[in-house]
Amino acid sequence: MKHICFCHKDIGNLDRGGVCTLFKTLMFGLVERGWQVSCITQREFKTKNITVIRLPKINNYLKYSQAISSVLRDIKPDIAECSNWRAELIDFSRNKRHLNTQLIVRSDPSSRTLFGDVHFFKAEKELCQNADKVLAVSKFAQKDIQEKYHLDNVRVIYNAIDDNYLSNIGVRNKLSSGFFIKKGKRFFPKNISSFLAKDRFNIFWCGKPNAMKGFDYLEKIVLAAPKEFAFVINIGRSSHRILWSLKALKKASFIWDLDKIDQVNILRQCKAFLSTSRVEGFGLALLEALVLGLPAVANNYCEVYHEFLPSTRLFLVDITNVNLVLDYLLKLAAYKKQNGLDLRKLPFTKAKLIYETEQIYRELLNI
Repeated sequence: MKHICFCHKDIGNLDRGGVCTLFKTLMFGLVERGWQVSCITQREFKTKNITVIRLPKINNYLKYSQAISSVLRDIKPDIAECSNWRAELIDFSRNKRHLNTQLIVRSDPSSRTLFGDVHFFKAEKELCQNADKVLAVSKFAQKDIQEKYHLDNVRVIYNAIDDNYLSNIGVRNKLSSGFFIKKGKRFFPKNISSFLAKDRFNIFWCGKPNAMKGFDYLEKIVLAAPKEFAFVINIGRSSHRILWSLKALKKASFIWDLDKIDQVNILRQCKAFLSTSRVEGFGLALLEALVLGLPAVANNYCEVYHEFLPSTRLFLVDITNVNLVLDYLLKLAAYKKQNGLDLRKLPFTKAKLIYETEQIYRELLNI
């Protein structure tokens, strides 16, 4: 039985970002196919049939990378996989010749492109150049890292979602996670209907409050929106401090610390999805909304979103044109909710993700 180890410090019980969701999907799928799977993370992660090694939080990325290397030397996996984010296996990539472990880096666009911590860029580049195989989560990511990291032959294996998992989440109004701020007041609602605006057009937005996600664009849209619009803004686990004008803050409801089940059920009860992102490596939240049957308005200049087309319910617009965005959202207010997007017609299925990944593993291990 061949042994695969995934390394990402945000893998945990609660989904946190696209990479976490991606790696958990891969881990569970590979276990079902008979692979031995381990995971190195900083977060609590309780699951069956996967060996979880939880490391203490280390802020210095290089020291944390050295701690991971120490674990890998002990467990000696056949393959170690990480993302390019914060270059978690940079130390291992420099010293992996002492082991027979193959190194795979599954990449989003570079930190320079994603408005991230650019001081990690040099380490990201070195990590990918040292790797035995570099994969990209989208064609946009492939193009970006080949150019930025000076790489050739980067293969695209699309990020994906498990539509069966989404459809099997039972519809419920009760909430078991999250806290909310509405009109400046913080509260912990027991059910979804207690904070969704009644008799208004509820629009869901999800992401970190930063430039990459176009949070400044969102503020302008919220400020200009008519009274019949209600914005439900999921900040995830970002800072509780929102640097918006008081007027904008009062026109939206903010949510923190939602688990996946609660987010899915809130999405189901909203009428549309809005993405203001300047750039995305893939766009997992948008795809989930489309699969759940919501129409969506998104930034035309977010290049990866064009890989979701054609779609009868995705409308790409100039997100800086506030009036145009509001016009499209008004059209969606009369849009009849349809069945969710059929992933079988698109390259974003869980089965395709796992199959293509397994083929890469077999090529590297000559099995």
